[in-house]
Amino acid sequence: MRMEQSGLSKARNLLDPSFIFKLSNTFGKAPLQTSAPGFRQAGVTCAKPSTHRQSPIQENEHPIPPKERSAVIQPNSSIFLQTANFLLEVNAFQLTDAALAHELVACNGDPGADYYVLLGRLKIQQTSFIEAEQNLKQAIVVKHDNPDAWGLMGHLYYLTSRTEEARDCYERTLEYTTEASDMHAIYLRLASIYLEQGEFEKGKATFLKACIRSPSCVSWLGVGISCYRLGDLAEAEDALSEANILNNKDAEVWSYLSLVCLETGRQLEAEQSYKYVLKLNLQDEKLLTEIHQTQQRVGFGNPMLA
Repeated sequence: MRMEQSGLSKARNLLDPSFIFKLSNTFGKAPLQTSAPGFRQAGVTCAKPSTHRQSPIQENEHPIPPKERSAVIQPNSSIFLQTANFLLEVNAFQLTDAALAHELVACNGDPGADYYVLLGRLKIQQTSFIEAEQNLKQAIVVKHDNPDAWGLMGHLYYLTSRTEEARDCYERTLEYTTEASDMHAIYLRLASIYLEQGEFEKGKATFLKACIRSPSCVSWLGVGISCYRLGDLAEAEDALSEANILNNKDAEVWSYLSLVCLETGRQLEAEQSYKYVLKLNLQDEKLLTEIHQTQQRVGFGNPMLA
C-alpha cells in the first residue's frame, strides 16, 4: 500500500537509538488519573447559582462532547504502540506519528488493528477526517469486531454531521461483549442522537447508562429532557435537580426546571427558575419560545409581565 510505504520510509529515517530511548523514558511517566465524581441520589431541591467559578462542562457548551480517552492498548503490545497511546493522551502529535512509523517498521509493514486505530484517532484529533476514515476502515478489515475502531468511526461521523452513520456505528459498538475504551462519550453522543430523532425512551435509557458510568450535569440533563418529553414530570424533576446540583450555572437545566414547574402549577418556583434562565442567557431560541408559549398557556411564570 502507498500509505504503508510512505510510513516505512519515514520510519527508517527516524529510527535511531536516541529516539527509542526518548520514547521509552516518556512512556515510563504515567499520566495523572482523576477520580470520577461520586454517584449522587437524585433530589428535588434546586441549587441557586453560586458565585465561585466552576469548571465548565464541555459536553454542554459545545456540540462535541468531552475528550475521549485514547484506545486501550494491550500490555503485551509493542513499546511503540504503548508509547503512541500515551502520547495521544497529551496531544504530542508529532511524536505519536513518529512512534507509529517505528511500529510500521517493527512489524515489517504488516500492522495489526491497534496500529490503524491509533492512527485513525491521531487523524481525528488533527481534524484530518478523510485520512482518519481510511485508517479506521482498514482497522475494521484487519479485525472486524474491534469495538474501539467502531466507536471511533462513530465519533468521526458524529463530528462530520453524518448522524445516521454515527448511530449505526455506536449501536454496533454496544453489541460487543468487550467495551470500547470511551464508552461514556459513546453513550452521550448516541443518546443525544436519540433525542434529536424523538426516540425518548431510548434516549432516557442510554443517558442513564452514562449516569451510572460517570454522572455529570450533561448526562442527568439528558435524562431529565427525555422524561419531560415522555410526560414523566416527577422523574424529570428528580433528574434535572441532580443536574442542577452538579452544575447550577446551566441555563438549559433551569429552562426545563421552569417548564416542569409550569406544568405542575408551581408559580413561584417557575418564576424563580425563569429568572435564572434569563440571567444565564439561554442561547436556545427554540427552547425559550417553548417556555414563553407554556407561560401563556398556563397563565403565569413570567414575572416581567406580572
